[in-house]
Amino acid sequence: MALSYPLAHRFVIVCAALVGLAACDAPRADTPAPAPLAAAAQAASPPAPARDGASPVPAIDGRSYANARAALLAAGWTPLPSPTCVRDVFGDIPADRCTAQPDAPECTACTDTPELESCSGSGQCLMRFTHARVPGQLHVTAYGELSQRHAADGGLMVQGHEIVVPTP
Repeated sequence: MALSYPLAHRFVIVCAALVGLAACDAPRADTPAPAPLAAAAQAASPPAPARDGASPVPAIDGRSYANARAALLAAGWTPLPSPTCVRDVFGDIPADRCTAQPDAPECTACTDTPELESCSGSGQCLMRFTHARVPGQLHVTAYGELSQRHAADGGLMVQGHEIVVPTP
């Protein structure tokens, strides 16, 4: 049975075998300190999603969609616009409807919530996001009144999510 150690542990094991454990723990004098700019850049960039099985998605299930969306955007997720949103959410509406009624729900839902892909007549909605450091797409399902998508206290609630990676 092979054991797998994190890279840092493997370094200490190899180092200890070659030069002794005390030499591996002490910082080396010939190793330059990190540049302040590099340290600032590391602090400013969002952390890479964990590769140890932890989710790169914040805890969003059971939250209002408005709160969940804010958490996703803060974690680096980007809305994935759907070019067929209006048709998939509202069906075939007349092309001039949004010119005549720009504030109608079917005219604003897909522009102010670009990740919205579809909604069923029963209130089940699908939203999609991408992340620069995560392969695939995040699919978020929500249930409730689409008109309440901006309500922080509910109305449209996240039921679940999954990361979908297309197979080649």
